[in-house]
Amino acid sequence: EDVDVKEHIRVIQGDMCTFGLKQAFDFIILEDDGFVYLLTQEDQVCCLSRIRRHLTDEGCFFLSFTTPDRELAATGRYDYDPITQIKTSSNRWEVADAQDKLRVVEEGFERRKLTYPCELELLLQIAGLEAIYRWGDLERTPFSEPSTQGYHYLFRLSG
Repeated sequence: EDVDVKEHIRVIQGDMCTFGLKQAFDFIILEDDGFVYLLTQEDQVCCLSRIRRHLTDEGCFFLSFTTPDRELAATGRYDYDPITQIKTSSNRWEVADAQDKLRVVEEGFERRKLTYPCELELLLQIAGLEAIYRWGDLERTPFSEPSTQGYHYLFRLSG
């Protein structure tokens, strides 16, 4: 990125439920489905509460992830537990060599907690955040069709 951009962006890697920094931020982003790897509501609230503590009074938080409808419509084999709302899928990554022969580079499974809009609203209230914008995509299309859209929210401190 441009030097001016680099000076204004700080990427932080750590535990989303326990991080503690000595400063507050005007803008925090949790993008690319990171939220779905918090497998319990307790962890989700801990994460949202930590983010809230790290926002300035006028700060905003952007959250983006895939809707449960879209997740469950995905092709491939997976198991879904409707009680915990956890989707477990097997994954296999392959690469082609110089002769276009595929070889497996990694196999494993992935667990994702599916969170519905009404549930997210409650989690936000508990954490002291409120949604000020909700979109169905990054072009700011209104959120209307959960099976084809993702969640794209902008939050601020409530109250």
